[in-house]
Amino acid sequence: MKSVLPLILLIITAFTSEPKRCSLNITIDNIKETRGHILVGLYNLESAKGFPENQALLYKHVIVSATKPKVEVCFTDLAPGEYAFAVVQDYNGNKKADKNLVGYPTEPFCFSNNFKPVFTAPAFADCAFTLSASNKQVVSLIH
Repeated sequence: MKSVLPLILLIITAFTSEPKRCSLNITIDNIKETRGHILVGLYNLESAKGFPENQALLYKHVIVSATKPKVEVCFTDLAPGEYAFAVVQDYNGNKKADKNLVGYPTEPFCFSNNFKPVFTAPAFADCAFTLSASNKQVVSLIH
């Protein structure tokens, strides 16, 4: 009986332990002008309907200075799952992507998986990726 108890405790622990947490490292390159800030908005399945512009539905976000031609940001303590992110270089500090009369961004931007939109903003599914461990993405700003 004594030898069965450790096995039972091991099985219970395996089924009740927290799921492994993940991190996402994002390198943003092609920063041609080192001014303003880089805004990175991360969306998960629960906030997917807000992708890519509804800041009220963001899961997490990071703002860093655009002081180099390449910057890195990191999101930690993420649950495994589906994610997508949108990036904009905010030249004027208004914390949003400015657009022209037809709705095209006038400030550099990009999306996860380097998705390049043609006529409209992408859907969450266009840019989504599965995070199951630590992940790294390199994306290039579109000017």
